[in-house]
Amino acid sequence: MGCDIHTIVEIKQEGKWKYVPDLPDAFNDRCYGVFSILNRNVRNYNGRNGFEGNGIPADISGKKFRFVSQDDELTGAYNNKTGFVCWIEESQSFISPYDESLKSEIDFELYEELNSGMTKEQKTRYYMPLQTPYPQKYFVQDASKVNGEFLELPFTFLYKTIKDFNDAYYRFAWHENEKDYGYYEVDFEENDFHSHSHLTLAELRTKVVDISSNKSFTISRDFITYLENEIGGLPDTMMVEDIKDDTVRITFDVDPDDFYPQESYNNGVAELEQIKEKYNIENDENIRIVFAFDS
Repeated sequence: MGCDIHTIVEIKQEGKWKYVPDLPDAFNDRCYGVFSILNRNVRNYNGRNGFEGNGIPADISGKKFRFVSQDDELTGAYNNKTGFVCWIEESQSFISPYDESLKSEIDFELYEELNSGMTKEQKTRYYMPLQTPYPQKYFVQDASKVNGEFLELPFTFLYKTIKDFNDAYYRFAWHENEKDYGYYEVDFEENDFHSHSHLTLAELRTKVVDISSNKSFTISRDFITYLENEIGGLPDTMMVEDIKDDTVRITFDVDPDDFYPQESYNNGVAELEQIKEKYNIENDENIRIVFAFDS
């Protein structure tokens, strides 16, 4: 199972922490190497010297952030989409096309015929073929059993309110504070979240390091001769940079598993620095990220 991070940014103004919608992308993307720096106990496969988790801060500005409204989707579906029902003209009522009272048992041959493609005449009588587990039986939803017909009717006809429609189809959560259906992108009270922590920009800077895609070191000419005799020369990732007296300067590419996470982490710190400047925060201690992980 994958692991994702859920992050917010807070700034301190007039002695209180305040949520801001800005967010460093590098601290909100899935990169296990970055995770292991932000919290050494999360996906730390390479033994990185990351921060210890320190939980949700007691003075956090809230527990739920970035509310995403589903109102447009819900309203649009309620007003525009349609659904099949069995309409009974005599009683001016309707029942679900899946109602047990509509089932008519059929033989295997007719079931196969319906499954392969209904004719126009059959479509007016049958909604869909149904098959039970072993011992197998075959059914159709038969509107004629209740002197009705299958129709596509607007959801506004089927449900009196958007709430009724939502409860039957979408089941989006209602949030009283927002007076809206939707969800929070970050909810630190979510049961699936774990390894909660927070770090100021000042703390984050302590893990920024100068990195390069290659490193260099010096070895003796004798060791080069040994490698040539044993394995036919230097590994493909290494190359001779300089030869001086009895020593050889070698360069080699850094393992991407070490290079890219650190580069991404450094980018995250730089992004947070830009947010700090945007809000005219002077002290690195007055801007922080609060984050948690899911499984």
